[in-house]
Amino acid sequence: MDNYDILPVSQFNTMLPAFNTTVKGSWKFVFETHKMSICSKSGEILDLPGLKEYFLIDIFKQIDQSFWYDILRSFKAAVKDQTGFSTEINIATPGGKRKWLRLTGIAYHGHWGKVNEVIGTIEDIGQAVSEESLGLSIINHELSTPLTIIKLNVQLLIKMLGGNISQQQLGLLKSVDMHVNSITGVMADYLTRSVNDQQEMRYDFSFFNIIELIRTITFEMNSIHQHYHFNFPETDDLYVKADKLKIMQILINLMSNAVKFSPNHPQIDIAVSRIDRHVEINITDKGVGIPEGLEEQIFDKYYQAGQQVITNKNSKGLGLYLVKKIVIAHGGKVWAKRAGLHGSVFSFTLPLQASIS
Repeated sequence: MDNYDILPVSQFNTMLPAFNTTVKGSWKFVFETHKMSICSKSGEILDLPGLKEYFLIDIFKQIDQSFWYDILRSFKAAVKDQTGFSTEINIATPGGKRKWLRLTGIAYHGHWGKVNEVIGTIEDIGQAVSEESLGLSIINHELSTPLTIIKLNVQLLIKMLGGNISQQQLGLLKSVDMHVNSITGVMADYLTRSVNDQQEMRYDFSFFNIIELIRTITFEMNSIHQHYHFNFPETDDLYVKADKLKIMQILINLMSNAVKFSPNHPQIDIAVSRIDRHVEINITDKGVGIPEGLEEQIFDKYYQAGQQVITNKNSKGLGLYLVKKIVIAHGGKVWAKRAGLHGSVFSFTLPLQASIS
C-alpha cells in the first residue's frame, strides 16, 4: 500500500469501530514520512486537492488551535491502546469557510505488530450542527416561560410568607430560587448560542463563602439521594471570587457522578483544604473507579469510551468537559485519580479571596 493508496470508503468503513456515522471521505497518516494522504472526497471537504500528500502541520493549520491537544492525544491513545477514536473539530478552509467535521481514526498494524499508519474518515457535520442549534433554540424558548413563572411565584411566596415560616422553610424557598437562576444561566450559556459561535461562556463573579455553598449542596444531595451519605465535616469559612451558580453546577455534577458510579457504596466524602492561596475540594467515592490511563481523557469534550464504568447510554460526554472549562476559567485546576483499589477522587481548586470587602 503506497502513500496514495487510500482504502475505498466501503472497505474502510468495515474496519472501523461502530461510530454510527455516514462516511464521507478517508485519510491515511504514515508515521515514517509524517505525511497525510487524502482521498478526493476528503479533499472536497477540506477544500484541498485530493489524492495528494500533505505534511501534518499543513492540515493542522486549518484546525482551530483549541482542538490540537485533544486530536494529538487521541492519536497517541489510538496507537498505544490499539483502539479507534472519534472527535469533532472546527476548521477554516483555505477558501475562508468555517466547517464542523467529525474525524475518526484507527491504528493500522503492519508486519510484527508495529503501528505504521493511522487511517480514518472525515465527515462534514455542518448540517447536523445547524439542526442541533435550531433544536436548542426551540428548547430555550419553550423553557423560558415556565421558568420565569416559577421564579416569580417563588419570590412572591418569600415576600408573603417571610415572617410566618421557619428559617428552614425560608431556606428551601431560597434554594428553589437559586436553582431556577442556575437553570436560567445554563440555558443562556448553552441553548441561546449557535454551536458555531466561538464566544466564551459568560461569568458573573461575586464574593461568597465556598464552605457555605458546599454545605448547602451537600444537604440537598443527602435529601435527594437518601440511600447515600454525603459526609462533609465542619471546617472554617473560606471565601472565593467566582461565579457562584457555575461553581454550584460543578459540585452538583461531581456529586451526581459519584452517586451514578457508586451503586453499591453509599459513602461519599467531601473534603476541603487550603493550599497556599487556593482552596482544594475533593469528592471521593468507593465506586467502580477510573480505568487506568484515562484520568485525563475523561475530561475531553464528547468523550465516549464505550465503557460502562465511565459513561452510559444517556451520557453525551459533556459533564466533565464543562467542569474543566469552568474551573480553568476561574484560574483553578481539575483532575481525577483512582482511590486505592476501588473508587475515584475528583478534585478541583479555586483561588482564595482574602477579604470580602
